[in-house]
Amino acid sequence: NKNSILYLSPQLFHLIPLNKINELFIIGLDAAHCINITVEAAQNRNYKVNLIEEAILSESVEMKDSMVNNFRERGVKVIKIENLKILK
Repeated sequence: NKNSILYLSPQLFHLIPLNKINELFIIGLDAAHCINITVEAAQNRNYKVNLIEEAILSESVEMKDSMVNNFRERGVKVIKIENLKILK
């Protein structure tokens, strides 16, 4: 859904192009729903999409693992938190 770029804060995506951001790091509570919608919308807008694996959940471990595999197949980079290079 191209109109639901952020599941909880669609107004934020008005600011992203203004700040020349082209890469997103996504976290959330439901890999199969809100994260999935956000990933799809971000990819539809040609953003580079990353997920922080330890910062996403789903209704079960099996569902999370399934969705993580699905995201990888769709070209999403799934990152372990210890591999993040923030402000280094």
